[in-house]
Amino acid sequence: MYAPAKFYKLFHQHIQVSKVYGWIWRSSCIMKTKVFVWLLLRNRLNTRNLWQRRHWHVSGDTHCELCPLRACEDRIHLFFECNFSARIWNYLQISWHPSDDLQEILSQAKKEFRQPFFMEVLMTACWNIWLIRNGKIFNH
Repeated sequence: MYAPAKFYKLFHQHIQVSKVYGWIWRSSCIMKTKVFVWLLLRNRLNTRNLWQRRHWHVSGDTHCELCPLRACEDRIHLFFECNFSARIWNYLQISWHPSDDLQEILSQAKKEFRQPFFMEVLMTACWNIWLIRNGKIFNH
């Protein structure tokens, strides 16, 4: 007998999904925040680096608005390396280890944080960093 769920499982059984995505969808955050963090992991947030790669001429500058270093604003810098973000993570007692793979960075931080609400803290902090960054860019 045909069942869509059985077909879906059979057709997609070879796909390996990172455990980080499961953490996102099982978290207690609202859907808007879950989608936001999913976009962050997929490198689809409209950072200034992404604007430049897509040849969008929103502004001529690609520097980070939140730190005095005027570094290029990409997702890793904005959420993990920026002076502003680093102070937030330090206050929340979450440490990040440098790596090119964002999922590896999150896995290591979750292991060290040792609390069941790690994803909720991470997602809420990232969302608020994003809101502050957008307020600074668009509302001066």
